[in-house]
Amino acid sequence: MQVNIRRALVLCLEKERQQSPSLSPKPLPTQQGEESDKGKGDAANTAMAMLLNRKDSALISVSELERMLDFVCGFESLDTAPSSSEEKSNIEWNSGLAASMPFSFAVTFPETTYATTGDTVQAIGSFKSHLKIPVLIGAINVLTNVGIVNIALQTLVPSCSKALHQVGNFESSGNASEDGFLLQPNMEVFFKARIDLPTDKSKITSLSGDQSSATKHAVKNVKPVSAGFTRAGGACYTLRPSVLLAKTKSTTAIKSDANEVSALLNGSSVACEGIVLTVRSPRCGMNGRGIIATLRSERRGLGPLLPPTKGVVAKQSHFEEDNYVSSAWARPPYHPLSLGPRCIRVLGAMPQLEIMDLTTSQTNSKLMEGTINRIVLCLRAGEHEQCRDLKISFTCTSEDGDNDKISRIPMLVVKDGDESDIFTTDEGFELPSGWKPRGNKDGTGSKEDFELVTCKLDSGSAVFVHFDLFRPLSATPMTASSSQEEIPVKTSFEVSVVYNQIRENSDSLSGHGDPVIQHFRGSVVWCAPIGATFSIVEGVQKSYPSGSCHLSNIISKGPISATSQKSLTKIDSFNEMTSEVASTDGEVIKIRCSLQADEAANSLAAEIRNVSFEAPATDTKGSDSQCDLSLVSGSGCDNGLLYSPQEGDVCHLLNSGAKIGISYAVQANLRGLASKSNNDNTRQHLSTTLGVISVEWLPIGLTIEKNVVEDILKGKSNGVDCDGQTLPSALEHGPLRLSKPSRVSFFGPICHIEDAPFNAVLTAFPPSPRVAIPFEVKYCITNKTPLHQKLSVSMSEASSRDRSSDGVSDSVLVSGMVNGEIHLGPFEAKTLSYSALAIRAGKTPMPSLTVSSFRHKSWVINDGPMNPRHFFVLP
Repeated sequence: MQVNIRRALVLCLEKERQQSPSLSPKPLPTQQGEESDKGKGDAANTAMAMLLNRKDSALISVSELERMLDFVCGFESLDTAPSSSEEKSNIEWNSGLAASMPFSFAVTFPETTYATTGDTVQAIGSFKSHLKIPVLIGAINVLTNVGIVNIALQTLVPSCSKALHQVGNFESSGNASEDGFLLQPNMEVFFKARIDLPTDKSKITSLSGDQSSATKHAVKNVKPVSAGFTRAGGACYTLRPSVLLAKTKSTTAIKSDANEVSALLNGSSVACEGIVLTVRSPRCGMNGRGIIATLRSERRGLGPLLPPTKGVVAKQSHFEEDNYVSSAWARPPYHPLSLGPRCIRVLGAMPQLEIMDLTTSQTNSKLMEGTINRIVLCLRAGEHEQCRDLKISFTCTSEDGDNDKISRIPMLVVKDGDESDIFTTDEGFELPSGWKPRGNKDGTGSKEDFELVTCKLDSGSAVFVHFDLFRPLSATPMTASSSQEEIPVKTSFEVSVVYNQIRENSDSLSGHGDPVIQHFRGSVVWCAPIGATFSIVEGVQKSYPSGSCHLSNIISKGPISATSQKSLTKIDSFNEMTSEVASTDGEVIKIRCSLQADEAANSLAAEIRNVSFEAPATDTKGSDSQCDLSLVSGSGCDNGLLYSPQEGDVCHLLNSGAKIGISYAVQANLRGLASKSNNDNTRQHLSTTLGVISVEWLPIGLTIEKNVVEDILKGKSNGVDCDGQTLPSALEHGPLRLSKPSRVSFFGPICHIEDAPFNAVLTAFPPSPRVAIPFEVKYCITNKTPLHQKLSVSMSEASSRDRSSDGVSDSVLVSGMVNGEIHLGPFEAKTLSYSALAIRAGKTPMPSLTVSSFRHKSWVINDGPMNPRHFFVLP
């Protein structure tokens, strides 16, 4: 009935207008179904409202609809020509009136779900006519939240085109001309558009249409909301860094721009907000009056989940509609899903520069103390960007495992150029000559101190840069186990690269580009260049304990029989439980030192330049040494030099698995021996290190061969380093070989030196007696005290561990004092003489002889079964 009434009204108003030609048309309504007071009597308004309403036009015949369209577009009657007026009528449908819209539409993004500010992205749109009559489309405009996009009529193509299956690649169907595009009833039309994204992200308006709606509601908990494959809609599960939450007493407010608040989930959403079609009558063509139909997208944008109502408190959390698949991929049935989502996330300019560390991967993230360590980085531009004015900065921080204060702080260093200048740190350590800290004095660098690397880096090309780190060695000698027991120090570094990015699909190709910054972080662990282990050379030539009161020589319960192997085993194993070596005053101690590069397996090898012995002026505790140490090994040890490689010698290279062994002898003499008291209760003794071994060394440098570099870069390197120099045939990195060797020192083994009460010496011992020929073995024992001393002597023919277990030796016959006691007066010396006869050829142990002191409860001579003396019997 309502339609019939409107049809009668149109006829009456048409007749009235023909009778009164001077009557001008009234303004058309701004919204469907909402006529203004001035336009209630206008026939054109009523006819257009019925014509473009999908529900009303379905009840009207085709001929009558065509008559209405002609009338609205300027025909006075069927027999008259159209008016040449350029007036246009406007009508708009909001998202809530989608069921009555004469056209349905969709705009999607087929290539990607993300884009960068300043890029130009391709969009595919479509619309379908729900009218019963053909109309002429004179113009198409797409409304987005980044501006209005004009669509060329030549890009329109019907859905029947075979090329539609090729996403975004189709040509015009030929239905379009300068007179518009003829849209048939129920016809589906596709078009393509290029949308220029703004370079300033703040120009992306909110999809809700109200910039203040995003911030007028307090946000209690900002967290991602999802449904299904939200990544397909462009959503991320990370909040934007610029969205800072500031808690107050009453609420939690978002401190950011409204445009950034509209993108709570990383990236502002860009989508089509509507489409504007200029509709004309096919009979009128481009003459006469056109109808501008504005159709709004059915979307809600950003807002509260529940709108505030009277008496109901609104839920204080926001949502973004494009986070949901049901919204991000909504479209009419005729618009294929292969054409992408209907929204795209726009991010700020993001760096595509790739930073590769070529050094730490080879050294297992370890660096060598005492020398300059160079870390080489490869900066490679992305395939779709150009880098202009590329600059770089370096910073570093250090810590140990216990977060204690670090000594010998690592620092960034640079080449100074003047080899004569030596920089001294606040801790008193010297840097290698010609080097100084980078940036500030502490060598930590600065994020604001940028250095120009290159002015231009083409897409896919690469440039090499490097930075140098240094940690000084300890000023005091290290103990043999300190390098393994010390808590490792870790240095973390950060590399910041800033440049102007010019992208292929950006409108900044002719400009300076978008400023971006790329960060690279890494860490390294410092290690000692060389490790040392020491051992005391014992055996048949070792001196006798001579009654030393060291714990390793004490008899727990009086003199022990030489046949008690169990007790002897406990005593002899004492040296295995402690690292301290027992010695007597004036004894010559034979030492073996083994040097190795602990991290040689990680390409941190070293080259030994020389090894020398030094007598320390102080002991390990820093006090003055009370012992004189002298080197007695050989005649070629001038100035304490123990080893220096000759030309062509390869034994000085400490590669993986290699060790250098050096043997030497040291004699220790106590200073200022105190006068002996009559009771002999106190005797001078001390514990000290047996000298210092000083090693001069150079690192075995690492190189990256040119063919390896070319393989990494695939021939796209522009071949310059951070100083702008041409790339050499081999790129040096890792520990650098300096002009002057570095020095590392080690304390020798700890030794307990004592002024022993006796002096026991083997005065006669033939090294190679013959079978059946008697020989003599003599021991001389001297009492060095002013007291009377009683000694216990015991000799046993018990076999050694490698002989039979019958308990009786059948290789040597011995005559002399086997069991008994001897008395020594003050400073008296006595000789124990034994006659022996060997009855078997070969390596033969002597019968065990033990001499112990009743007063000191210690061994004077201890050639027990666990430490026998051997001689080789000739036939």
